[in-house]
Amino acid sequence: MTVKLKKALVLLNLTIVACTGPSIDKHTDDWLHYRESRIINDIPLARVRFSSLTDSRCPDGVNCFWAGNATVGLELTGASTEGIIRKQIELCIGPCDMSGTSDYRFSDTLTTSFGDQNYQFILLGVVPPPKTDSFVPAKEYAIKLKVVPI
Repeated sequence: MTVKLKKALVLLNLTIVACTGPSIDKHTDDWLHYRESRIINDIPLARVRFSSLTDSRCPDGVNCFWAGNATVGLELTGASTEGIIRKQIELCIGPCDMSGTSDYRFSDTLTTSFGDQNYQFILLGVVPPPKTDSFVPAKEYAIKLKVVPI
């Protein structure tokens, strides 16, 4: 076997291996700003978008009776053999069970299927914290989100 043929076979194998697994965007554990979207998978194409936020957390510097929580809405969009697919999911940080039976959550994790792939979404943070002296516009919010294919 010639050297050129060996190099071509190695290159072909690397190409096949690179194209078979899901490709997770390297920024999926960075801050995702309000209304921003990121690719979480190349084949099949899947995107996550920070679509909504409800923030009732206790503002910085205030002693609150209740810590409050932040609920984040994410919109998943992708392509399948049937066309465009969409799914809405929610994640929450804080005491998210309003019945009072759950503890405070520092992160929230949701495992869900989207397209032909299972993902684990982990909400690690929401910034900025609420302020007592001013309203925080939605466009100033960002979330720390980790997306793991499983």
